[in-house]
Amino acid sequence: MEGGSAPAPAEEGDGCAGLWELPVERCERRPECGRCSRPQKVCLCPFLPIHPLKVSTCLYIIQHPAEESRVLRTVPLLAACLPPDKYKILVGRRFSEDR
Repeated sequence: MEGGSAPAPAEEGDGCAGLWELPVERCERRPECGRCSRPQKVCLCPFLPIHPLKVSTCLYIIQHPAEESRVLRTVPLLAACLPPDKYKILVGRRFSEDR
C-alpha cells in the first residue's frame, strides 16, 4: 500500500478474511496526445489549426486546480492553438496582484 502502513490483518468471522491477499491490478493511463493532451483515441488535433494562430497580445489563462484533471482539457486545446510566447497559464484558486 502506498504512502502508509499496511492494514491490520482481518480477524476470523468479520467477512474480510483473505481479501488482503487478492491480486491488485495496476490501472495504466491511456496514451495521450502530446499536443492536445487528450487520450489518443479522442485526439482533437485534426480539428485544430496546423500552425499557431497569429495573435498580437499575450493571453493569461486562469484555471481552477480542479480543472487540470477534467476530461474536456480545454486549456491544453487552447494552448495548442497559440504560439508558446503568447499565453501564460495560471493555476490557482486566488491570485494576488503580483501574480
